Amino acid sequence: MSRLNRPRMALSSAATLAVVAALAAPQAIADPGGSGTTIKAPTAPSSRSAPAAKERAATSAGQEKARQTFDSRRDGKAGAVLQRRADKTVAQPPSAVVRLKRSLGVQGLVSIDPLTGSPRQVARVDGFLTGKSKAKPRTIALRYV
Repeated sequence: MSRLNRPRMALSSAATLAVVAALAAPQAIADPGGSGTTIKAPTAPSSRSAPAAKERAATSAGQEKARQTFDSRRDGKAGAVLQRRADKTVAQPPSAVVRLKRSLGVQGLVSIDPLTGSPRQVARVDGFLTGKSKAKPRTIALRYV
């Protein structure tokens, strides 16, 4: 990496860390224990209904947690299908993905979305995806689109 790109990479890394920290902070404040359950103030139930009340509270808390963490792409049958697709793509990547990885070099990253089969992430750890260009920014953007 040239000396001119090092400050840019350092600034980019610092900005990325700041964004990740900013996004993680509200979640840590909202649920510091990571349990996903809500603690309610204790009440004084009658001695007969105490076990039933505890069972209802536990069931309610379990249902609430299930609603909060449900992801249709990971849970149930759809999750199993997507996991099999992802495993198959990793084991036998399409030829286009292999060519793309080769063109990016050793530090290239290609992640394929199992639902669509399209690239989710294409990046290089050690620099930019493209080289320098003398074209105007408008021309570069319109060529991309």
